[in-house]
Amino acid sequence: MPTKAVCFDVMGTLFDLSAARRRLEALGAPPLALEAWFHRALHTATSITLTGDFRPFPDLAKPALESVLAQLDIPPEGATEVLASLGELDAHPDAPGAVERLASSGLRIVALTNGTRENTRKLLAGAGMAEHFERVVATEDVGVYKPHRDVYLRAVAELDLPASEITLVAAHAWDVMGARSAGLDAIWISRLERRWPLPVPQASSAADLGEAAERILGAN
Repeated sequence: MPTKAVCFDVMGTLFDLSAARRRLEALGAPPLALEAWFHRALHTATSITLTGDFRPFPDLAKPALESVLAQLDIPPEGATEVLASLGELDAHPDAPGAVERLASSGLRIVALTNGTRENTRKLLAGAGMAEHFERVVATEDVGVYKPHRDVYLRAVAELDLPASEITLVAAHAWDVMGARSAGLDAIWISRLERRWPLPVPQASSAADLGEAAERILGAN
């Protein structure tokens, strides 16, 4: 079915995490410390969800980062500065144009994030994209983290559309898999992971957000 709404993942998809990587490197951490931190934070989020608990993302991100720094023999006090960078991320250069193109074509645009609504709105406003986003659907609305299907179904309910008419755009394969489990269409942006990392069939993919926008509009 034609897409009527597009849900964008936020961190890593719309926004570049290079600022956080630079702050980690300034502390003496190797470049891949950023991936180690985010993987640990996401593992914690999954564990929290599976055990029936919920904590806001900043409450998970801080101890996960402190743990990574401890393994690198870096004082944990440096975590505060790195965490602050998550509120100061730059949009990927292709993000504003892709979002504007989709919005100007009449598609409804939503942010669907594991982060907080407050920080997401701040990032979108700073990048000049806030006007195109109808709403921000955050995991704090649901009490579980992506890729739990309830997060995607919350977006379906708020948009009041069939799931098949909503497309998720995300740079994380696990996010794409979660969306598909809830009946959404999805496009995987391959620039971060490079190769599909999951033992399930690969989703439709695009090299960047501009290509994803073209694909969505072309299918309509």
